[in-house]
Amino acid sequence: MVFLKEERMAEIAQLRKTALNAALEGRQVERVRALRARRDAGVHAAALRGVEDAARGGGNLMPHILNAVDGCSLASGWSCNDERRGR
Repeated sequence: MVFLKEERMAEIAQLRKTALNAALEGRQVERVRALRARRDAGVHAAALRGVEDAARGGGNLMPHILNAVDGCSLASGWSCNDERRGR
């Protein structure tokens, strides 16, 4: 009987965690959308092109990555990774 109660409590805890994660995910999605809406698309694209050009040319990526993720371009780390990998 104790085992069933512990098992049920574990299920309830997992359900709460799932609901919390869904709520957090929704808020984070909205934050990313807002960030993308307010950033300068031209500056963002140019910063990512700089990363891509450096990667294709075998140059030092670090200055280009830092430029892409600074407060000016607001490029996300994922965007930079996608450019570096040619996606």
